Amino acid sequence: MVLTSWHNAVASGSSFEIEYRIRHHIDGSYRWFLDRGLPMRDSDGNITLWIGTYTDIDDQKNQGDYREDDRLESILRLAPVHLCMLHGPDHVCQYVTPGVYKLYGNRNYIGRSARELWPELESLGFFDLLHEVYTKGRTVYINEFRTQIDDELNGKLRDAYINFKYQPLFDSTSCVEGIIISAIEVTSLVRARQRAEALAKGES
Repeated sequence: MVLTSWHNAVASGSSFEIEYRIRHHIDGSYRWFLDRGLPMRDSDGNITLWIGTYTDIDDQKNQGDYREDDRLESILRLAPVHLCMLHGPDHVCQYVTPGVYKLYGNRNYIGRSARELWPELESLGFFDLLHEVYTKGRTVYINEFRTQIDDELNGKLRDAYINFKYQPLFDSTSCVEGIIISAIEVTSLVRARQRAEALAKGES
């Protein structure tokens, strides 16, 4: 059933969502999981990637008051990809996932323009980048950007590497109406590569 639903979603290009139970291989118990996928498209309507989540929802199911908003919030809190949705030529923030607060702190995002939210990024060409994505409808990638993040939201920063993707959002007439920014931490991968490179240099 799961594979059939997934193949149907891929074939039709529609979003994918299904709940099912999985048996624990040790104690034989079953738990409910939610599997969800959302296609992202380019200006021609072609799917360029899928954003997916896989969430344990057994506790919420057993509580009997499992609401759609609660489920979505749970998914977004657990998702490794942080998302920010900007709308219009002024890039007004319409939505952020909780992980964005780890990257930039609590800035009262909703309803504020990118220039209001991140004035310190102007010197890095951030607003020129947004303008390019919005006016040209072209996706831009920034990989292994070194920054500092606040994991516990307590003011204690640590070094991190982040992959950013700036992707245009198109309306029904294929005109750009906004930008979705996605960010995922790749610190462990970068440091593993750096260690491997250091070892290779030591052996040579």
